[in-house]
Amino acid sequence: MVSADSHNFGFLAPFDPGLFKEALDGERSFAQLRSFDLAVVAYRRFVERLTEAALVRAGRPGQLYKETLQERMARLEDTGSVPPMVVGWLAEARQLGNKGSHVGFKSCTDRDAVEMMRLARKLAVWWVGEIAPDAELKVPGFRVPQTGDAGLDARNDALAREAEASVPPPPPRARLVVHGGLTAAYEELGAAQRQGLARVVEALRVDALDPAWPHASIAGVDDDKLRAVVIDDGVSLVTAVPAGGDVVFALWACAPAEVSGWARHKRVEVHPAIGTVQLYDVAVAEAAVADEGGDAAEDEGAASLFAPYADADLTRLGVPSPLLPAVRAVMDEAAFRRLAPLLPGEAGDALELLLAADSVAEVVAALALGEGEVDVRDFDVAVEHPASQRTFRLVAPDEDLEAALSGSIAAWRLFLHPDQQALVGMDASGPVRVLGGAGTGKTVALLHRAAHLLREVVRDGEVLVTTYTRNLATDLERSLGQLVDGEAMKRARVMNLHRLARRIGQTGRYGGTELLQADGAARLWDGALVFEALGLVRAFYEAEWREVVQAQGVTDAAGYLRVSRRGRGVALGRQQRRAVWRVFEAYTRLKDERKLVEWPDLVRHARERIEAGEWTSPFVAVLADEVQDFTPEELRLLRALAPAGRNDLFLVGDAHQRIYGTRTSMRACGIAVTGRSRRLRVNYRTTEEIRELGVRVLAGLEFDDLDGGVDTLAGYRSLRSGLAPRVVRAADRAGEADAIVVVLGDWLARYPAEALCVAARTGALVRRYRDLLEQRGVATVTITQEEPAGPGVRVATMHRLKGLEFSCVLLAAMHESAVTFVGDANADGDVATQEERELSERALLYVAATRARDELVLTAVGATIPWLTLG
Repeated sequence: MVSADSHNFGFLAPFDPGLFKEALDGERSFAQLRSFDLAVVAYRRFVERLTEAALVRAGRPGQLYKETLQERMARLEDTGSVPPMVVGWLAEARQLGNKGSHVGFKSCTDRDAVEMMRLARKLAVWWVGEIAPDAELKVPGFRVPQTGDAGLDARNDALAREAEASVPPPPPRARLVVHGGLTAAYEELGAAQRQGLARVVEALRVDALDPAWPHASIAGVDDDKLRAVVIDDGVSLVTAVPAGGDVVFALWACAPAEVSGWARHKRVEVHPAIGTVQLYDVAVAEAAVADEGGDAAEDEGAASLFAPYADADLTRLGVPSPLLPAVRAVMDEAAFRRLAPLLPGEAGDALELLLAADSVAEVVAALALGEGEVDVRDFDVAVEHPASQRTFRLVAPDEDLEAALSGSIAAWRLFLHPDQQALVGMDASGPVRVLGGAGTGKTVALLHRAAHLLREVVRDGEVLVTTYTRNLATDLERSLGQLVDGEAMKRARVMNLHRLARRIGQTGRYGGTELLQADGAARLWDGALVFEALGLVRAFYEAEWREVVQAQGVTDAAGYLRVSRRGRGVALGRQQRRAVWRVFEAYTRLKDERKLVEWPDLVRHARERIEAGEWTSPFVAVLADEVQDFTPEELRLLRALAPAGRNDLFLVGDAHQRIYGTRTSMRACGIAVTGRSRRLRVNYRTTEEIRELGVRVLAGLEFDDLDGGVDTLAGYRSLRSGLAPRVVRAADRAGEADAIVVVLGDWLARYPAEALCVAARTGALVRRYRDLLEQRGVATVTITQEEPAGPGVRVATMHRLKGLEFSCVLLAAMHESAVTFVGDANADGDVATQEERELSERALLYVAATRARDELVLTAVGATIPWLTLG
């Protein structure tokens, strides 16, 4: 551990005790607290103090007005008293220090802290040479302070050796930051204009103040930071150039004649309360909530939804002061829906939560909104704020610019957004649960988490990445292969859990068995129901077997008499339970006689083999996607696959997307996630309009949090907006097919065929629509368990869409008769089963609809599904 005679900075203590204290704080934060954010912040204070001292020594003490660190460093460089090499160290340390300035977001990794420590030590050696040139200085070799974690210490020692051996490139004069809106602008340009824009952005990435591409002032704008870079006669790039900073923002691209109109009322500011960079348009926001003659407007006594809160409260939540009048003009939910996409993302999130919360303090805590002094001129620090990086991206040196600008699906899958950043590098003391609605990047976070473990944490043993279906496992394996090298992939195992369970469990008493298929199960139930004596229908027995017996591992009549049947609807006394069990005994006997086995049996046997030491798991960490569809036995198997300890389980899911499994509790399956649960709220994939339709489909239903509690979609919102989903109704099937061809024709003029998908509820319907489309000249490719290949519009069942995404999705046959559960609620004689079916069907539609990134169309013959509304 660190002591007053620090190995790395002890030489500094006699010459500059104040500077030594800052360095010592950094080492203590790193080694004793294991807080890499705090360590980086301490070294940033070290750099600030050193810069101030060097200015005083050069006869250029601090200004009367407050300066940013970048401005102080610029003045120090102007003195000519600092060697260029030291100027480079200071610039590196400042940029890395900015990343840690937003304490509490866990933005910094141990790699960042080690690099900052190394830079601070180099600067300390230089500084002692400046203030005591005649001193005989003995500086020992650099050593990373030990944390007591053997794996972490070994990795950090390797990082230090790697850093000492490398020569970093000189930092650019100014860094380029791209706003998410530039993606939308890029997609509207022609091919030649796209190439021109990409060429200029590439040049600005190397040096954002490249004189070859001057940033010209724009007349008549509210914000004098806004500039225009003329690319050619057809397109200009709108930028923002803060005074004195070293970041330049690329905001929008349009025709030169349109620049002034787009930029006139735009502002790019650092928010004074939470320290994020925000782009907004005051005039557009106020127009969105202007009096449109609605019911709220006609009621003279109507009050703003945010009337109970003072301006200071709303500002504390990230609302820019110029937008307060627009927020005050929100009188109803509809007005808020119009305004929310126009607010800075963090402000929209906060107001959304405020409408459902009890207090401002509750929202501040839920969103971890920072507090403390904010320098509104320091864009260099503000752009490193995790919330800023939801909409502003620092362009990496090796980033594929064309993919970044186009916002391609592949790039979205692999780009890590700040909301997921903290999940990736966290050093968890046990299992982690991550919740979030469709499109919030749960899978992206899981992939990057797996890559982090493979690169930085796991040295011995393997990492298992698993999910529910084979298609999803194939997709995960391909995506993980894009994040790590071949050597790391050798230590990764990616497969769906059933495949692994079969590999482990189909031995011993299950050797030579075959899996029971649905049609075979139906015949066995027919045989077992000969013993039925209570007048209950087959649907009841199937559900009871699945959701009570198999889910809770009941193996005999005594266990069934004791087991909880909560939520099953039909009450059963002890005698009735005994009668039901006689049917289950008959069903089990028929299975055994035919050497048939169900998945829950196989999964249970696999777990029992691991727990008995008959199969040794090679996995030290398990990451599972779509866990809402896992049964209790499957969750117990996950727990058995990795030894309990740090970073052992990383489980992501969303009960709103449960289309296979049933409600369960991680805690009841031996997985404790208390204190290690996180929620993602921002949909980066679909438009707000598509997201809203999906949420309306689920209106009035209650969903669990995968651990016995209740989960909601409060605060769930999209960053993008676009076309509203629409329903196309036809008189008959042929008319529907013709309408689908028209929609596809429009899409094919704008998108590649493989970015389009037509989906329906059942396999029979998919085959029908595939044939109808082929007859009308539309080439198709059916999505099966295998990877779809070749040109053509994709066609699939709605279940097959799970985990996939497309630019445009068309959901066919969205009429009542095409959905299996619709009809008499008592047709099965089991109301609980009927309710569960409806919930699953609605969740399935939510899943299918939110696979669309840009456009969604639904077709129907006659009346649509009753709970499908377009608002």
